[in-house]
Amino acid sequence: NRAHQLLDKDQPEEAFKLFDEAASLYKRVGDHYNSAECFASAGTCWNIHSGEKALFNAASRYQYAGEEAMKCYHYEYARGLYHDASRIYERDGYPKWFSLCFYMSKICEGKHAWLVFSNSAKLKTIPGVSYSGSFKSRFKYFFNWLLNEFHYLIWGYGEKPYRALLTVLSIILLSSIIFYTSGVLVYKDKVIPPTFFDSLYFSIVTFTTLGYGDYQPVGIYRLVSMIEAFSALFIMPLFVVALTRKYLRTYY
Repeated sequence: NRAHQLLDKDQPEEAFKLFDEAASLYKRVGDHYNSAECFASAGTCWNIHSGEKALFNAASRYQYAGEEAMKCYHYEYARGLYHDASRIYERDGYPKWFSLCFYMSKICEGKHAWLVFSNSAKLKTIPGVSYSGSFKSRFKYFFNWLLNEFHYLIWGYGEKPYRALLTVLSIILLSSIIFYTSGVLVYKDKVIPPTFFDSLYFSIVTFTTLGYGDYQPVGIYRLVSMIEAFSALFIMPLFVVALTRKYLRTYY
């Protein structure tokens, strides 16, 4: 109450200290929801205090608030808090912390979607929140979770470029194993049992869509080569975009 009174009296710096202290006390006793609320209020106070220039203190308190909100399974609230933190970190030139908070906001988005879809009992523990249990609503959240998981695994929401590279290598290796175990490739119009190197070479040529034409798959294995080539059209651009984003932030 005292902090809110100070905020009403246009004393955001003093209110910031009280909110920050209250948040730490709530965190110590395990009251994560109120801790999140106080950290978020502290961040807002510092934003008001700083005017147009949002400083590290404001962003860090939104980040702490997000951490606390996650502990009480309020992932939707945590997502917004991490998003606010990432926005301020980016504006004030903290690329490392921007990347972390943006990544965590997407993690929270996925966790929230799964929580609602699975109709988890944890939903009942979130203060003042209720969700529709209709099939249409839950299907929508399932689709959002599935899309979120795809982005998480393939390229870490654009923040993990080497995860995309690992995906590329995994597809090439898996495809080469399939071609090798098939025991059949066509080489210059002759059916041959391929070596593992032949299969790996053909897999790389297929993924990169070079199309030399010296090796060709047969039967159902043509479908494997089609899927491999098609996946390259999506994954390689993701890798390039994620690597560029990371590189530009590193030398910002």
